[in-house]
Amino acid sequence: MRDKLQNANHATTRAAELVKSLLGYSRRSNGTSIRKTTNLKRLLADVQNLLKHSVDPRVTIQMRGGMDASYVTADATQIEQVMLNLCLNARDALPADKGVIEIAVENVTHQKPSATGAPAEASDFVMLVVRDNGHGISEEHRGRIFEPFFTTKSSTTGTGLGLSTAQDIVREHGGWVEFDSEVGRGTEFRVFLPRVLNPEQVEDEGPVDNGPTVNAPAGAQTTILVVDDEAPVRSIAMNMLAFLGYRVLEAGDGQQALDILLRSGEKIDAVLLDIYMPKLSGRDTFKELRAVGNDVPVVVCSGFVIDPDEFMILSQGHPPPVDIMLKPYSLDGLSKALAKAVQKPLDRESAFDLTASRSQMAQAPMLVS
Repeated sequence: MRDKLQNANHATTRAAELVKSLLGYSRRSNGTSIRKTTNLKRLLADVQNLLKHSVDPRVTIQMRGGMDASYVTADATQIEQVMLNLCLNARDALPADKGVIEIAVENVTHQKPSATGAPAEASDFVMLVVRDNGHGISEEHRGRIFEPFFTTKSSTTGTGLGLSTAQDIVREHGGWVEFDSEVGRGTEFRVFLPRVLNPEQVEDEGPVDNGPTVNAPAGAQTTILVVDDEAPVRSIAMNMLAFLGYRVLEAGDGQQALDILLRSGEKIDAVLLDIYMPKLSGRDTFKELRAVGNDVPVVVCSGFVIDPDEFMILSQGHPPPVDIMLKPYSLDGLSKALAKAVQKPLDRESAFDLTASRSQMAQAPMLVS
């Protein structure tokens, strides 16, 4: 059980690092990123773990590539971000019933495109390939897919920054991005990064994260209700909370959560509440709870930026959320938020630091659902 939680924590910790870098990358000055010589195939293994919790289980993910190492000098978090952006872009293009994502890393000899069109000498590169059998990219959109904020997705599922950010990162690393697409058959993206042939110092490739030190909550019968419509995310949260020593109940949507909180007779000590859900959103669930005078401590979580002032209004004079967490969250972050929820007496004036929350939200990304 502990090994599973440590693996889950490693995945969510890496995901949290990726999430925090999504908008932060564009604010950095050139040369401030931390670059080390690392094996791209090791980074791909981390991304594969993240995809397990982001892709429908009906989707087939095929990993291809030989056993030879593929070394590049790179900011690992930024390159993982590129991989994840491309994979999630592929996911969003897939058919519902028979989607396939193929991911490969290969060592290749290739000519780097020239801005002038002049022929260039072939050099050594590492090529990352992400291929899907989705709906493809129409001719009218192909020239715009790398434009910032251009998206064919709905406003609730895409911001149009993923491919633009990926291309910027790759260019900063001395590489480039190519793609081919056919409507109705799918799309293939190819990322080329300069290969390091004889690495002298390589980033440690072994697992080094043993997870944070956490304390079990006071009272073995402290009960947390996890409310999230995504079963994989809900399962990870429940496993983390069980590891921390909590008793855990679950709800797949806001209406089910209200049934448990208001009509089941269960004693709930705190609620971990997702915001974007069908049937009844987290906002409406929270508003209805406070409207009937239920002051159960609530920790709000979302992959999108949330305005803390909004929840002060929704609280209707009752306690606002204890904390607002960005998904994906770490085991340590979850532990601290829930400990605060079940141990700190709430009042009607303040349950979390609005100034701190605004600062956190100002640095937060908008690209993870």
